[in-house]
Amino acid sequence: MSGDGRKEPIPLVFDDEELVHGLAVLILEMHDRLAKRFKIFNPAASNEDGEIVGRLESVVSAAYCTHFGVSPVERFVDAFEQAASFCEHLAKDHIFYDGNKRTALVMLIAMVGYCGYDIELSDASNPEDNMAYQWIQKLVSGGMTSAELAALVRENAIFRIE
Repeated sequence: MSGDGRKEPIPLVFDDEELVHGLAVLILEMHDRLAKRFKIFNPAASNEDGEIVGRLESVVSAAYCTHFGVSPVERFVDAFEQAASFCEHLAKDHIFYDGNKRTALVMLIAMVGYCGYDIELSDASNPEDNMAYQWIQKLVSGGMTSAELAALVRENAIFRIE
């Protein structure tokens, strides 16, 4: 329960192959846009053999699909924990040649946003003052667990009233 009495968002369930595939394709497209904007080295952008999309489908499935009869609703406390786990796998699986952490962080923000929340954090150009950079660096270096990242996201989440 949040401080204002709202329940935290329940985990998302994407038990549909087309939906998982579509999300994987969107992640690849988003990574390609980030690569162009931030001059990320991106030699594997063509995805000619479908390997990148297949690996992305695996990461999406791990966080958002039912496995062995256990739904994401049963595996995760809330959508924040689910998005943090997704972020960790996406960053650590190193699917892309470059830009894995940036892509994972953008997807974390997007998935929390899909649940109706914005994340209030600094995105300063100086890494020492950049919360987003600090979070993802700690996560991939083992200085923070996905559960700890979920707690930080939860603390900095603001429900969007539409």
